[in-house]
Amino acid sequence: MGWALGVGRRLLAELKRVAAARSGSWGAAVDTSRFHAAYATAEAGLRAARAWANDVWQDVEQSLDQGRSPSTEQDTLIRLVLDHTTSTVYEVGRTVHRWAGSAAIRRGPVDRFLRDLGTGAQHMTSSPVVLQNCGKWLSGARPDARWSFLDLT
Repeated sequence: MGWALGVGRRLLAELKRVAAARSGSWGAAVDTSRFHAAYATAEAGLRAARAWANDVWQDVEQSLDQGRSPSTEQDTLIRLVLDHTTSTVYEVGRTVHRWAGSAAIRRGPVDRFLRDLGTGAQHMTSSPVVLQNCGKWLSGARPDARWSFLDLT
């Protein structure tokens, strides 16, 4: 999760750098209100994902500090926030890809981080099955189930 948040932050920093370099040139897409709204939306998504991740981890740390193992709800939220963070940062990457123009396809940091993000988003911890299992427990369909690695049993 920290990896995804770091990649998302770096991608937005790189997009900001690209935008600064292109701003003021003829027909610069980065000077449009659509770009500004897309950048703000990506920033909000990244910050919200980070805040929720911190909230979930803080709750788990409290349990551990009190000598308790994480509850099934906490285990579920850990998996859910991981999936949510990864998908949110993937959307940030799509925004960067859209607005960075040719910087997104040339060798360099944007290209490298987009490739890393595409690979990381395919990790099994962000699989549809994990998300479905989170939904099963949270919706009450499997209230007595417990997590065994990435499976709800």
